[in-house]
Amino acid sequence: MMKYYFICICVCVAGMISSCERADPSVVTVESVKALTYMEADAVQDLYQMLKDTSEIFERAGIRYSASSGTVLGMMRQGGLIPWDDDADLVILHEDELKLNDVRKAFDALGYHIVCDPWDSSVYRISKIGNPIARDKKITFPFIDVATVALNPKEKKVMYVNWKMLQYFPTEWFKPEAFFPLSKRAFGPIQLYCVHDPEWYLTHYYGADWKKAGCIVPRHYKPKHADIFEVSFETHPEYLTPALPATPLLDRVTHLPECVFK
Repeated sequence: MMKYYFICICVCVAGMISSCERADPSVVTVESVKALTYMEADAVQDLYQMLKDTSEIFERAGIRYSASSGTVLGMMRQGGLIPWDDDADLVILHEDELKLNDVRKAFDALGYHIVCDPWDSSVYRISKIGNPIARDKKITFPFIDVATVALNPKEKKVMYVNWKMLQYFPTEWFKPEAFFPLSKRAFGPIQLYCVHDPEWYLTHYYGADWKKAGCIVPRHYKPKHADIFEVSFETHPEYLTPALPATPLLDRVTHLPECVFK
């Protein structure tokens, strides 16, 4: 989930997916918004398990990573997965990118694909084999986006390395002192590395009202609506409740043999 603009509660027509249900502004309620936008329980369970497995694989392989974008937003605002966010966002340091080749067998062993999205060669995507196909047959729903970042000494910023990401998100960069050192924070029942100053990052990227208001846009996979719901958390604090896994997550990475990390 990338940058959204925050106002107050209202409904405005996005007009991007004509086949989806459109909300009648006169009958919009919290429950109707939840029914249209909230993630299914099995997708929530999968996404948390994928994040737990991915973070542990990265840590075991020495790949330095951080939560980013909507995952940081959910971490700091909801305390976990934003209920309408249908993917997760991580960044890794460019110096560690080649190590992704060393962990492909580990992902394979746990039933995941890790691929460079053939539709959009700006990020790596991690998804679970056997889940509904999102686009390419090797990218299923839900998925984790993994982008690469590096310190640009000329700009004195931590920035995306991929030129497409720089084009798509020109304002998403970090002051070095806001990015480093990375430290772990709670994301629902798991711990993920996060940038050093997430409050600065969220204010810089999402705007000063990120704690007070948010925007629900149609999701990546089979959206049920074509509207953008802009919600006030001060008026409707129930939207601040995170989506959480229904059952305990499995401890799988510690059981992987060392040979799948080479």
